[in-house]
Amino acid sequence: MYEVNGICFAGEKNDSIKVVAAKFIADKILLVKFSTGEMRLFDAAKLTGNAFNPLKNQEVFQAFEVQHGVLTWDHGEIDIAPEYVYEESTPYKPE
Repeated sequence: MYEVNGICFAGEKNDSIKVVAAKFIADKILLVKFSTGEMRLFDAAKLTGNAFNPLKNQEVFQAFEVQHGVLTWDHGEIDIAPEYVYEESTPYKPE
């Protein structure tokens, strides 16, 4: 766990991993491009806890933004550490 600007994050801090872009693919699935150049599929259905309840609404989920290398929703009120997204995603290889 680490802290940045009074916010605690799970995992190890890795400044080299940032989210560059993301695209909605299907129900709770995002195709995420990282600063490493990798494209990975992230299943947000695994996000649990009250903080993520608004993401159950498909309109809210699809209205994500990338702010400073982090996936965010609800004008930055909800975010996910890019390290977590990377670790919990699977490699994507276009056909």
